Amino acid sequence: MNDTYRGPIVLYPNRRVCRSITGPEHIEWYVNIYRTEREYGGPEEGGWWFTTGELIDIHRFKNHKEAADYSEKVENEMQDPNGGWCSDSKFFIEVVTRMGENFPSHRPVYE
Repeated sequence: MNDTYRGPIVLYPNRRVCRSITGPEHIEWYVNIYRTEREYGGPEEGGWWFTTGELIDIHRFKNHKEAADYSEKVENEMQDPNGGWCSDSKFFIEVVTRMGENFPSHRPVYE
């Protein structure tokens, strides 16, 4: 596992699915699909929360266009209430040049 910081994951309250696409064109691409939850971090400053992601699916592609097209297809399926995805969950889809993993790798602490 690598401990690379991904930056904050922003969840929009009125959306069930968020998508992020980054990286160069000429290498293998991964579409990583996560089920996300908000976890209570602690009581500091009136209480704070952080986002966790459970990796539920990975797909590998030979080029960016195929990966981006697939991520859009999955996003549309997830938005469809009859698409077979659990309607009570929130999801994050990322198109990147590395295989995904659950996040965060360590529970964050308030500093």
